[in-house]
Amino acid sequence: MSNTPLNDGMPAVWQGLDADRVLELVLIGTLTTGALGLLAALFGMFAAPQIWLLGLLLTVVYAARTRNRPLHQNLNMRWAHVGLLIIIALFFRLPAFNYVLGGQDEGVYVNIANHIEQTGGIAVSDDIAAKLAGGPALQQYLASNRESQGGYVAGVYAPDAASPTLEFQFYHLFPVWMALVSGVLGTSAGVYALTLFSLLSILFAYRLVLTLTAQPRAALIAGMLLALNPLHVFFSKFPVTEVPTLALSLAGFSYLAGYWLAAPDARRTRVLALSFAAFATLFLVRISGFMYIPFFIALACLSAICDGDQRRRWAIQGFVLAVTLAYALSVVYGLVWSHSYASDIYELALGGVLGDAWGRSVAIAGVLAALLWTGCLWLLRRPVWRERVNSALLSPLRSLLGLVVIAGVAIAVLKIHWLGWTQHYSTDAMLSGWGLAGSGWRAAKASSFAQLGVYLGPLLLFCGLVLLCGKRRDPAVEFLRLFTAGFVVYALALQWVVPYGPYYARYLLSEALPYLTLFVVCAWAAMSAGHVRRLLGAILALSIGYAGVLSAGQLGKQENGGLYAALSELVSHVDKGDVILLDSMDAGVPDTSELKTPLLYTFGKQVITVSNADLADAAYLAALGQQFDDMYLISPTSHPPQGFKQTDSVRMNVWSFRWGHGPPLKMDLRESVRLHLFQRGRPQLPVGVVQNFNSGATWNDWLHAGWSDPEPWGVWAAGKEATLIISIDDLPKSDGGLRLRFQMRAYVLPKHPSQHAEIDVDGIPALKVAANYPDPQLAFDLPVSEDRLRAGGKLKVHFVLPDAVSPQSLGAGTDARLLSLALLSVRADPLPIAPVSKPPAAIDPAIQRRGSRDVKEHAIP
Repeated sequence: MSNTPLNDGMPAVWQGLDADRVLELVLIGTLTTGALGLLAALFGMFAAPQIWLLGLLLTVVYAARTRNRPLHQNLNMRWAHVGLLIIIALFFRLPAFNYVLGGQDEGVYVNIANHIEQTGGIAVSDDIAAKLAGGPALQQYLASNRESQGGYVAGVYAPDAASPTLEFQFYHLFPVWMALVSGVLGTSAGVYALTLFSLLSILFAYRLVLTLTAQPRAALIAGMLLALNPLHVFFSKFPVTEVPTLALSLAGFSYLAGYWLAAPDARRTRVLALSFAAFATLFLVRISGFMYIPFFIALACLSAICDGDQRRRWAIQGFVLAVTLAYALSVVYGLVWSHSYASDIYELALGGVLGDAWGRSVAIAGVLAALLWTGCLWLLRRPVWRERVNSALLSPLRSLLGLVVIAGVAIAVLKIHWLGWTQHYSTDAMLSGWGLAGSGWRAAKASSFAQLGVYLGPLLLFCGLVLLCGKRRDPAVEFLRLFTAGFVVYALALQWVVPYGPYYARYLLSEALPYLTLFVVCAWAAMSAGHVRRLLGAILALSIGYAGVLSAGQLGKQENGGLYAALSELVSHVDKGDVILLDSMDAGVPDTSELKTPLLYTFGKQVITVSNADLADAAYLAALGQQFDDMYLISPTSHPPQGFKQTDSVRMNVWSFRWGHGPPLKMDLRESVRLHLFQRGRPQLPVGVVQNFNSGATWNDWLHAGWSDPEPWGVWAAGKEATLIISIDDLPKSDGGLRLRFQMRAYVLPKHPSQHAEIDVDGIPALKVAANYPDPQLAFDLPVSEDRLRAGGKLKVHFVLPDAVSPQSLGAGTDARLLSLALLSVRADPLPIAPVSKPPAAIDPAIQRRGSRDVKEHAIP
């Protein structure tokens, strides 16, 4: 065996892989594959295996370029701690919820991911509306398949009420990550991308506290509190963006703090680049990135005024500028690729606080922030003024932050009182709709204040609020205090109601709850030994136990479990060329969006919502049926409509954690329904409705011999003869019989001005037709008697086409087919019922004799 050191070549890339190095490379791989996947999806070129390979290659290149350049000096994470945190985290977070049911955010994210993986892009359209465009069935289809407020299904926008173009709700990067996993491990595995982000959030929480405190024990406590937190555990399995957002923000702040606290000779620009990449990615995961920008502007201003290290000061200015520009680009991304969603969110989030003129208010705030930042940069050239501003302005502002926290708590308590024990919010539609107005203690439990107490533990929440009121010596921890206080006050005073949990409690998870936890640990770590430190340490230990008990209550419980398998079994009969009619569902059973969304985007089926009136409309069903091979119906009703027969049925149970304001411990069977799959038999030709013979038309089965391939407008007879064979079973019953009117077009040109056809039915000559240039249109009627309809069997319609000619022979093109007549459409109309003839009345013999005599008298001799 060679003893040559591994200094060159690929093996050297992996030398010295401490825990921080592995975490860095995992983050780089995650961000790189996400960026590549999003770019590929935007251009409709998404292919998971290729993106993984390219991402791996770029990560290896990065590893090679940065080897032997550690990020942290003597502050490395401990493998024992990392392994313990990963084991605990996975113990409480497996399995993740494969939430395919639509209607809510979690189901929309999963279905977007499945659509990206299956189609290769984010583009989405209503293909059925496109197929029906220009036809009489379009408006009826739109009436049943477009929601009143511009939606297709919940989470999918229809910007134009009649256009086939649709638009997914939400930004697409989180679904891209799930699509990357499902693309190599299978559709049901995509949600495990969330498990990765859960682990990253816990490890970067550990890393951040280790950086801020330089105490491995404090970092382990912080990681344990997050790994065991019941809200974090729940949303590490529930596919929404709070946990990915938290992971990226913790990564960004970890590296930012690492750069700030590093010794001048140990600072690496790469650390700031990693922080920037994390925050830039965060802005593409969650639209609420605008909440971070004020804190970054504050960081730039505080650095300009307070930091005496010139190199670090200018690096932070460049970093904040880059992050701000990245956020601006994310806004452009949202307005271009997710326009309806972005517009709605900005209107809701900013308009709800700033009023109808929120756009102007945001513009003014942006100008003022730019002026403030510019003023702080101006102070860089005037050290005396910097010192004055620092002592006269910033020190009082740091004290004022505690008063802001107290004011936030006071406002929260006042709002809780108004909501629960007065009529102050009785006219608020949302609060009254949730039954919270005037509900007493139930309203108190529904507040963000109370929910923070539930998921942190009341002692940890109390300690956190008290500690936020006091200034910190370390500038990095003081910035953490500012960031945490901002989001805690926002949660208490503005986003102060949780209608029901655990789902709406997720808005506490990405910032307020975790950063308050980390801040308390950092404050504890900075305390000198004494009774206060020991008391807070005991509270942290109790909080770990409290969190562990609540998280253990989630073990063995699977939200939305079994639904993917049930729906997969139900639609296994349906091919890509078929269509599913989805019975409109009433409230109390799975609604249309809940079922239609996975049928469309997870299973890739073509789905049309139908009402009872639609099912009773034979003409509408015939128009739909012309576009597809087979037609199925999914309905909770066990009795099939006329013309359908049952193919299969499955029991669909929808389990969910109990809605309320306690931790997620108990599950309820929210919905239990047996879904029936019916298949439509051979349809009958509708009465009075024109039916085409174009590509994919139902009645192309009648084209027996002598016809070319159907085209979008109709079908040519190709040759000197052609035959239609019509099944009588395809024709509707009519007491008086039917008249089938066939519309045709002749191939006539100035060089070939006439086309003739002799038509016989069942071997009996019936009629002759002709068309002459310049009018190529012609029609003929085929009557079918009542007796013939009753007798069944088949009608054979034979065409003799003596004038068939090829365009090639006439110099009119390269088509060598012999063309004569093209069949365009058929329409069935009932024939009038023939009147019943009455026998002649009896004639009196006398009158009869007299009549005979009269005739004789007028006869010619």
